[in-house]
Amino acid sequence: MSLFNSILDTYQRLANGMDPTDKTLHVESITGYEWARLGVMQNAVVLLLPPEMNALGPDHDLEHIWISSRKNYNIQESAVMRLETVAVIATKSRDGWLVETFLELVAMLFDTGVNSDPESVRKLIRDLILLFRALSQPSQKSTQGLWGELFIIHQARDADLVVNSWHTTPNDRYDFARSHERVEVKTTTGPRIHMFSHGQLVPINGLRVTVASLVLSPSGDGYSCADLVSEILHRLSTEPARRNFVNQVVKTLGDSWNTQRGFRYDHDQAAQGLRFFNAENIPKIVGPIPPNVHGVKYQSDLQVVAEMAATELESRDELSLAVFGRE
Repeated sequence: MSLFNSILDTYQRLANGMDPTDKTLHVESITGYEWARLGVMQNAVVLLLPPEMNALGPDHDLEHIWISSRKNYNIQESAVMRLETVAVIATKSRDGWLVETFLELVAMLFDTGVNSDPESVRKLIRDLILLFRALSQPSQKSTQGLWGELFIIHQARDADLVVNSWHTTPNDRYDFARSHERVEVKTTTGPRIHMFSHGQLVPINGLRVTVASLVLSPSGDGYSCADLVSEILHRLSTEPARRNFVNQVVKTLGDSWNTQRGFRYDHDQAAQGLRFFNAENIPKIVGPIPPNVHGVKYQSDLQVVAEMAATELESRDELSLAVFGRE
């Protein structure tokens, strides 16, 4: 069971057993992270952490969550009730999307490798603040487009190398860039026809551009972006890399995050339908674009374009070799 599903089960168990007239905070430890506990109140879900010893009062009051580094609660855990001083991160409601998003982000951050050390707890709180601030920003990419990029990372031979090559800002010409290599990911749920900017297909001497084409099949039982992130985290080798990866994903989706679980695609069909192409072979406008014409985009049909084989790559083409998939 994933950590998110485990935490969600804990939340549902606490919520179902809650007495609206009981002012005691009932909590359970998070499996594998017993120094952290989850609790449910009438209008909030709370994450309880070891307190900051010298802090006073609420630290942050954001749109959807509030944080206090030291607060007293009457806490009941199992059959034991006691007054405790804890750090608390709490949602401002128990709206369905907010509860799921809160638990999802908590699970992701725990999966990055946090522990009970004071500095690690401070980083966890800071990261949650950053993530919830990012949720109020406009999305930088479509959910389907991000799913495709996460899938390429998920199936890569070297997840660290591919994540370190990942570019997610709107002004980046390609999705992944490393040395002389560029990789652009295109997704569709129909025929293998993709939209390109003209600049993505213009040959540049010395630059290898690989296009990864995915034909996706929506599926209620498929993977969401969050599901892919959860599995990718376990393949990244360092805690900073995992933290930066989570921050980058949430920032990329921004205010579209709370709907991303509604976009699920069949993982096996995506793997079966993954094809690679050399950008030099993709149909494109030949000849210069007039100097006063900008932002040219067009669709190219890849259904009859020759696929790219791994044997075309050289040992120095590390990024392209990595995205071709696990051995």
